[in-house]
Amino acid sequence: MAYVKKADRESTEDQTESETKPDPGDVQQMPSRKKIREADIHSAESVGGRYWVFPAIDTTREDILNPAYWSHGSPKLRAPAHLHVMPKGSAWYGEYLLLYVDRTQAFLKELSYHELSKVDPAIDKTGRYRVEFNPAEQFKAVRQEDNVTMQTGFRRQEDAMAWIVAQAQAA
Repeated sequence: MAYVKKADRESTEDQTESETKPDPGDVQQMPSRKKIREADIHSAESVGGRYWVFPAIDTTREDILNPAYWSHGSPKLRAPAHLHVMPKGSAWYGEYLLLYVDRTQAFLKELSYHELSKVDPAIDKTGRYRVEFNPAEQFKAVRQEDNVTMQTGFRRQEDAMAWIVAQAQAA
């Protein structure tokens, strides 16, 4: 709330500095009208970014929240940013807000964390295929012997494994 002296509204006489201090009996409360400045509104693309991060398969959420974990990748990041993190094995998915980054560390705040269903890779008894995740192609089946992508566009890891099982049974 903003305070205005009654005397300021009633007279235009010069006042000394000691008279301008509000006196509890001599003030009237007026509602504050705070407004955002136009200069404080920015396009999301111009301020920060969105990053997809695919760390090693054994990465945990505690690793991601450790500032020193980011020592090698931090020069590529710019704060503030929104990070989507999914380890290569697709065991979990997390969204993080990048608050601060420098050359050797990055500080993140976890926004959400989701355990994804775990599929036993032993379903493919032949060992000829594996499932990988790529944001552009989603889950995909990759042939182990020559790393050729066999099928893409699976929404879930289970769907990709079902395709692999069907291929193994057909062979």
